[in-house]
Amino acid sequence: MSTDKNLPLNYNRWQIFSDVAQVERAAEREITAAAQHALKRRGVFHLVLTGGNTPRPIYEALCTIETDWDRWQI
Repeated sequence: MSTDKNLPLNYNRWQIFSDVAQVERAAEREITAAAQHALKRRGVFHLVLTGGNTPRPIYEALCTIETDWDRWQI
């Protein structure tokens, strides 16, 4: 049972991917979806970035999305 009241009871937090590229694409989709939701709901999207080279491809992919960057707080 989920303890997060914003998630449905059958929400699965675990996902299995066959390679790193799939993880990166899924992360980009999740961040983009969260941003769209936050921008509609609150007018601003907050994102905390981590350092290192592991997330670099995800950040590079995010740079290409169409969004209102003025309303992103990074």
